Amino acid sequence: MYANSVHLIDLIKYFINSKIKKIENKVIKISKQKKIFFSKINFVNGSFVFYVCKWNIPGRWSVEAYSKKIILSMKPLENLYFKFKNKKTISFLSKNNDDNLYKPGLKKIIDEFIYFINNKKFKKYKLTNISEYIQTVKLIKKIYEK
Repeated sequence: MYANSVHLIDLIKYFINSKIKKIENKVIKISKQKKIFFSKINFVNGSFVFYVCKWNIPGRWSVEAYSKKIILSMKPLENLYFKFKNKKTISFLSKNNDDNLYKPGLKKIIDEFIYFINNKKFKKYKLTNISEYIQTVKLIKKIYEK
């Protein structure tokens, strides 16, 4: 759950750009190993996110983030779309082989990390620092606590 969720939560936090106000969770147990996790994450700026995880169940995970100006949708997780209020849905990342093999932007983050390790400086993308990462992991723990 952490491996899939860290990248998604980082994207959500990047686009929402606000502190978390409240998290509402619901877990549906189908069996001991099969569960569906639903979370609604409310942010201080009025934005909110629906996060749905189907654990050991056929079907796709999904994330939808709603703000005053845009709707961010990842359904399936390999496709990231922005929908601006009263406008056509626009794909955020151009379709390329990397995004078909990985989650949107994940390959770019990995490339940035490798570049940073080799050159000790950032390129164009901003990597998450350790304190942001810890906050993300704490949020993921809250999503899956029940």
